[in-house]
Amino acid sequence: FIKLVEEFVVNSDFYQSGVEFDWVKEFVEYVECIDLEIKTDDDAANLECNLIEIDNLKVELNKIQNENKKREKPIKDLLKIKIDKILEKYPLIVHANYRFKEFVFNYDPKKRAISDRFKGLLPTSSKVFLPRNMSNIAYANSVPF
Repeated sequence: FIKLVEEFVVNSDFYQSGVEFDWVKEFVEYVECIDLEIKTDDDAANLECNLIEIDNLKVELNKIQNENKKREKPIKDLLKIKIDKILEKYPLIVHANYRFKEFVFNYDPKKRAISDRFKGLLPTSSKVFLPRNMSNIAYANSVPF
């Protein structure tokens, strides 16, 4: 039955006209664009070469990012577990700056990337410049600084 329906669809006039239709060409013509004014053939060749190279680099970058996703997943999962453990024990106010011992940080659950949800986990004892007047610290715990 499925084969029969597939043959019916493939043999239909609607499907055949779609197959013959050059979708890419039609889309490019449909999109409103500004034509670049290229003065010389050399400039046109260089631009074309650069655009092709950009496209190839983007494809390569995409491949690398996809490979890294596999390596990143266990780290991101562990990061999420650690953040969830902190949030279970300590209800943090969103976008407030916190200080604990030598760490200054802030929590933003709306950040898409899990690694961006805790910002500024800076140990203040290291060689990192922090302003002396940290008046926007919302909470200073009882552990001495």
